[in-house]
Amino acid sequence: MSIHRLLGDKAVQQVHLPSHQQLKSGDVVQGKVIKLFPDHKAKINLAGKQMIAQLETPLIIGERYHFQVKHTQDQILHLQVLANNFKNNTEQSAIQLIQQLGLKPTKISVAFMQSLIKQQMPFNQNSFIQSVHLLQSRVAKEIPIKQQFGVLHNLMEKKLPISHAIFQSTMKLSTGGISNSIEALLKESRNQNIRFNPLLYQLEQVNSGFKTENMSIIKYMASDLNNTQTNGNLYHIFKNLGMISPSITKNQWNQAWMSMVENTPKSLVEGRALPFSMDHSALMKGIDQLTANQSKIIELTRSMLQVNDGSVTHSKNLINFQKIADLLPESISLRFSEALMKGQPRSFLETLNNPNTYHELDNMLKTLQNPVLNHSPQLGKIQQLFLQQVQWMNQRAGLNYEHQLAHQQIDINNVKAQLIQLVQSSSGSLAEKAQQLLNHIQGIQINSITESNGFLQAFLQIPAQKLGLAKDIDLQFESKKTKDGKIDPEYCRVLFYLSLNNLKDTVIDMHVQKRNVTVTIYNDFTDLENFVGAMKENLNQGLKQNDYRLSSVHIKAMDSLNEGDKEHREKRYHPSSYQGVDFRV
Repeated sequence: MSIHRLLGDKAVQQVHLPSHQQLKSGDVVQGKVIKLFPDHKAKINLAGKQMIAQLETPLIIGERYHFQVKHTQDQILHLQVLANNFKNNTEQSAIQLIQQLGLKPTKISVAFMQSLIKQQMPFNQNSFIQSVHLLQSRVAKEIPIKQQFGVLHNLMEKKLPISHAIFQSTMKLSTGGISNSIEALLKESRNQNIRFNPLLYQLEQVNSGFKTENMSIIKYMASDLNNTQTNGNLYHIFKNLGMISPSITKNQWNQAWMSMVENTPKSLVEGRALPFSMDHSALMKGIDQLTANQSKIIELTRSMLQVNDGSVTHSKNLINFQKIADLLPESISLRFSEALMKGQPRSFLETLNNPNTYHELDNMLKTLQNPVLNHSPQLGKIQQLFLQQVQWMNQRAGLNYEHQLAHQQIDINNVKAQLIQLVQSSSGSLAEKAQQLLNHIQGIQINSITESNGFLQAFLQIPAQKLGLAKDIDLQFESKKTKDGKIDPEYCRVLFYLSLNNLKDTVIDMHVQKRNVTVTIYNDFTDLENFVGAMKENLNQGLKQNDYRLSSVHIKAMDSLNEGDKEHREKRYHPSSYQGVDFRV
């Protein structure tokens, strides 16, 4: 499952289904007859909501029909039956409906109509014609046709104009994160040796982050420096085993790691490499080999230290030296041989003979391979970085550009304003990459706020490369609307769509009711329960500090996400009581 599927996937479609008050003349909507009542009335499931109809045309229980809104009168919708018998969603059903609208069926229009029938998506004749025109013009020919259908469904659902610009912007959002668009523009500017300007500086600043593999090492090393239990002992282990130069002091070691944690963007812009010529892959492989041979190495080194205090010249030790060298990773074996040649193997032997060496290295290896993030206080800057990224999206990316323009208050750091200028003043591939980023920002704008029946739904995408994540973070908020038109912090739902480096696709669904918080984590990683259990108390304390209470934490498989959301929609938004007449057929 792709995380970047805001558009078209049921897991993230608008939860607040449209009511009949939102339907307008000309709209086509699918309905199913649930129950017949006396006096020519019936209960009909229309656009996901059960209503009562005044019948003027005979209908059959259990049948599905497509209705077209003719007009409204006295708060009652007058509907015309267009077609029925959609049980199998056949091609003939789609052709019949297209012909009922007075249109000529084509291969693409029939396929698109079938997708609307399957999704039970309300639409009108104009939006259908415009959608088919965009599909036939192949403006997004590189995108799978089903994904294009999903984007058009989203635009119809939100009753947005079906135009080339809006389609392109929304399509760009559905195909990846904003970090990719930013990086593509930065790369093109470097290829063309574009002078570093305020726009490029800001984009580099927001997008720079540690390489994902290196980030884990940097965070672990920083936490070790302030670990009261180990007292930064990794420095001595690395130095005694020849993993770093013997000339490096403890102060140099500390400063190197802390400067990378405290100054992430600068460190990466200048080199994008670990200090002391370390390589992530070689380091992990070496530690794995060392810890795997722990018992044999300790036995050999103990024997050597007992024979003439580790004398190099003793014949038995010479044999054991070779056996140890064969058990060590290549880089450490080389340094071990050099120490042997200099007649100075004692610190090497003592370090290799110390069980604590393997304990600390094994702990480092397991932690770095563990998909759950390190929780050292030194790594609390992740929260600060996340908030900075959110602030940038809200204030600098350009989501408020039109508002600033209307009030003649354009911020010179507004990225959208600068992108518009760049598109107008450049050409070729640079203008193309700038336009793609502009489309992405506009796609986020288009999907940022949705209002329906007193509910608010907000969407925001957060650049996450700087946070060390593989893909950007999608946030979705759903809430009753307060009197001043804002999200109600006491009754809301927040969904985090994450693509983590080890846990892979993860969705965190947080429900808030009367400030009681229920958290559901959707993920397919085995044994996640053990890791989450250790975090509950920290989560509970964090919520208490903000006057919230943790009610429960659940872990479910990703496959259950769609089912859960469907159940949530049905329970929350489907009325069950029989009331007055809602529409007339």
